[in-house]
Amino acid sequence: MNNDIGRIYAIDRVTQKDKDTGVEVTRLTDNQGHTRHPYFTQNLISEDGRSMLVTSDRTGSEQLYLLDLKRAQMVQLTAEVGPQSVRWVHSIGKVSAGGSPCLDGKRMIAYYWSNNVLKSVDLVSLKTDEYYRVPDGFVPGILSMTNDGQYIDFVYSESVPLSTSTWMEHLYRRPASVVVRVSVQTKRAVAIWGEREWISHVNTSPVDPDIVLFCHEGPWHLVQRMWVVRISTGECWPLVEQETGLERAGHEFFTVSGKVAAQ
Repeated sequence: MNNDIGRIYAIDRVTQKDKDTGVEVTRLTDNQGHTRHPYFTQNLISEDGRSMLVTSDRTGSEQLYLLDLKRAQMVQLTAEVGPQSVRWVHSIGKVSAGGSPCLDGKRMIAYYWSNNVLKSVDLVSLKTDEYYRVPDGFVPGILSMTNDGQYIDFVYSESVPLSTSTWMEHLYRRPASVVVRVSVQTKRAVAIWGEREWISHVNTSPVDPDIVLFCHEGPWHLVQRMWVVRISTGECWPLVEQETGLERAGHEFFTVSGKVAAQ
């Protein structure tokens, strides 16, 4: 394995026009391994718009990189080891596992899961730190953070053995899930919601750190998908009331004004 934290990879970019629309398209990365951005609801662009957080397995395992959009180069940020060196949302069959990183674009600090440990890496000094470890028997979800960079929010869900590797079986197993908030300063973790339901996609409001959006996972027409929890009071309510079997909602995200957009 390559342990060259800080190593710079020059990217040979290719720009071409789409044959159907004529739109100019630029490939931002090369074909050395698989390069992916964090889940689309999470922070991944620096405040100045010059850099983007990505993961790549170009060295043989999934690691974090900072993609410089101006200079066309990638800087290696981590050299983690283990079966989930740097966790990323992926699918086994149709069951998602693992958690996506996120970026504090103001302070240039990336947060990520290495196996089941929540870590950070300073994108300037490349210094790493540890904050939290998920209990045995549970799998962490994607990371979200408050706009002031003081708290990291996420869910961990029970890892249950499946015979069919499908959403339906996972849904019917009702895995225990807990939504957690960790203080970046004190590293203190607080459970802010939990239930025996398959919870995923935690998103923190960009305008009110007391509000956290999360999802009940499963086929969208069979679950009451989106929920909101107010941390200070423990109140929890559905964001959009759905009629089971007829209505569906998903692919939700916060706009910068604090409104929620959904498909």
